[in-house]
Amino acid sequence: MMSNREFGRRGKGMLSPLDLRQIRDAVRELRAVSPKSVLADLVEDKIRALGEDPAVQVQSSPLQSRRNVN
Repeated sequence: MMSNREFGRRGKGMLSPLDLRQIRDAVRELRAVSPKSVLADLVEDKIRALGEDPAVQVQSSPLQSRRNVN
């Protein structure tokens, strides 16, 4: 897991689609085991908040960018 300090070093507001997909997959697995998980609730709230924050950008990989151009 990445600390806030490590996230800041990586670049504020930079998430890859892979990061988001992995987080969503993990929450989905947690929900399957524990449907009323407070942790899953918190993560889902955070994902929603990130999606609404204009300072947060989902960064596409160079490979994805090339695929979109072709």
